[in-house]
Amino acid sequence: MLVRPVLFSPAPTALALLWRNSLLHNRTLSPYLFNQRGRQRPCRNYDGEALRLRGGAGPRIDFRGLELARPSSPEWAAARSEAAAALRRLGCFEAVYGGVGADLKGPLMARAAPELFALPLGAKTRNASDHPFLGYIGNIPGMAYESLRVADAPDLHSVDKFARLLWPQGNPSFCNIVWTYAKRMQELEQMVERMILESLGLEKYFQSHIESLEYAVRLSEYGVPLDRETKIAMQSHVDPT
Repeated sequence: MLVRPVLFSPAPTALALLWRNSLLHNRTLSPYLFNQRGRQRPCRNYDGEALRLRGGAGPRIDFRGLELARPSSPEWAAARSEAAAALRRLGCFEAVYGGVGADLKGPLMARAAPELFALPLGAKTRNASDHPFLGYIGNIPGMAYESLRVADAPDLHSVDKFARLLWPQGNPSFCNIVWTYAKRMQELEQMVERMILESLGLEKYFQSHIESLEYAVRLSEYGVPLDRETKIAMQSHVDPT
């Protein structure tokens, strides 16, 4: 079961139509987070009061058994209707999805991530980028936090390239775990994206839209606070995922 805010990134060809016709243009509806290539812009906050009245939980929508290749099934239509209603009302929902279960989360959290963060600092800093926050984050005074980003993670070759940057001999086990996780999360992401476009009558832009997106996996480790003053190191914020 995954709980995540919806992230929406329209392709340039659809952007004007989306602003005229989408949920974003209606001030009474909840916003999305735009994450176009090279640009990030958070919109208004989610409806926290509505979530509080629900006991802190959003609507649960079952994506199990749905396939991106079968968007005309009755089950798809029902999930799309529920997702659109939840986004109008709250801006988020709880996705029940069988693609990322304990059989995958266990190896990711208990094997792949610990192996990554156990590497020497010199190796981890090779995950560099010319753009802020797109590579290694860490070694920050007073903050027990590290994070690395695997770019284009749904592509196995890209994950292997990342692994060989840190482990010169490669790490096939790490690659397979991260790649499988990324592919399954991409499947869920694209199902949600297609449902949103369909609910707006813009499904013809789906292919160009997803081709404009970048997918990555960021692994983060929060260490034990160094002292009382560093127990709270980061303010509340929204990340693109």
